[in-house]
Amino acid sequence: MKRVLFLVIILSVLFTAACANQKLTKSDNETDQTLTESLQLVLSYDSNDFEGEADAEARDQRLRDTICLASTLEKEQKELLIKEYLQKMKTYKETPDFESSENGKHFMDYYLDEAKGKMSFVFYFYGDNFESQTEEPNASQERIICTTMNLSDFQKIGYVSYTCDNQQRTNHESLLDTKKNRIATVDYQYLNNIPFPFITKYEETGNYKDMIDDILNINQKFWLYKDYAEFDNTGKWTGYADDIYNNNDSGYDFACSYDAKGNLVKISGEMNGKPNVLNEVNIDYQKNGFLDTVVYTRPDIIYGTTDSSGEIHYDDKGRMIYQENYITHGNQYAVYLYRGEDKRPWASIRLDSEVWGHIAEGVDYGNQVKAYLFQPS
Repeated sequence: MKRVLFLVIILSVLFTAACANQKLTKSDNETDQTLTESLQLVLSYDSNDFEGEADAEARDQRLRDTICLASTLEKEQKELLIKEYLQKMKTYKETPDFESSENGKHFMDYYLDEAKGKMSFVFYFYGDNFESQTEEPNASQERIICTTMNLSDFQKIGYVSYTCDNQQRTNHESLLDTKKNRIATVDYQYLNNIPFPFITKYEETGNYKDMIDDILNINQKFWLYKDYAEFDNTGKWTGYADDIYNNNDSGYDFACSYDAKGNLVKISGEMNGKPNVLNEVNIDYQKNGFLDTVVYTRPDIIYGTTDSSGEIHYDDKGRMIYQENYITHGNQYAVYLYRGEDKRPWASIRLDSEVWGHIAEGVDYGNQVKAYLFQPS
């Protein structure tokens, strides 16, 4: 999947500092190895913060940091509007710093101005992705989202302390506040032939659920607690006696299905012992055995319309790099960026199709953008 190329390249430009390390003793669940604890500073960016600016002109200008171009525009019009946008953001270059394509379609251009601390992304979406509020649904032409973020707009919100096993998989992480007081702790365990980690320990203090959900277990869709997992006498995972989406009130249990090769290919929701076809997860793999795509559907009457369906895409190393989900006003997207072979993302960027600013002919602005940066500390 070519989309992963830009993830690998970008990271080598922005952040290259090494983590400060502290030796720990191994836990009972780990193989014979020495664990290393690392600390990351967590920075947050949310375009919704600009909604509260008292100066209407300043607020409007900040909302223009993100624009959405209609698919009905001619190619030359799009190119001109993108150029004008990048010039206004002061990140324009004749050639982007990096670009990527997927399946022969242009996907992303990236522009970086290190001196000004600004980065601009131009995303190209196709089909019914990011339907504009001003055009007919199911448009087949591309839509384009341009967004720029100033590093000075990122706010320090806390820290993440974590350890990894000898395969660079996270086996422990803690979320700390800005004073390094512990907010939440999660321990993970990895079992053979199961592509998702199990949570063996979870503790939290205070009312930080949204922050925990956004930062911990960040590149995993499902919260799977081992205490609720069911196994047969061979150790094979057969079901889950709770909700895989961390909704304890859904009333669902789940059953696992495998293909002839022993790969987990479906997780199906059951209510009162009966299958529910509206609540299922379908899993596909790459030839190398890593995850390729995960497609899920769940009933909005239980979970709400937001994220009632979605797709998750993985790179050739099995890392989640891109996900999209349904929301009543359109779509939500998230992209995850990694350094080299790391399995923990150093950044995530989330986009929403809802327009908070102005809707003009051919150009909307003010689409919501949220991002997190994880810097070595």
